[in-house]
Amino acid sequence: MIELHHGNCLDVMKAIPDKSIDLVLTDPPYGIDLHYDTYEDTEENWYKLMDQVLPEIIRISKMAI
Repeated sequence: MIELHHGNCLDVMKAIPDKSIDLVLTDPPYGIDLHYDTYEDTEENWYKLMDQVLPEIIRISKMAI
């Protein structure tokens, strides 16, 4: 079964059980000062975001590295 979740990735992933996802497809900001409506795309913010997101991706992934 395929499910598509749309929302804030941190909110959605926190509700997902450990090691239950086959694929996490993301399109995070690049950290190179691109213009977004609601996000300041700086390198510092990119690192802060990755520090929050990557542990969740690893936790929910079936084949985490």
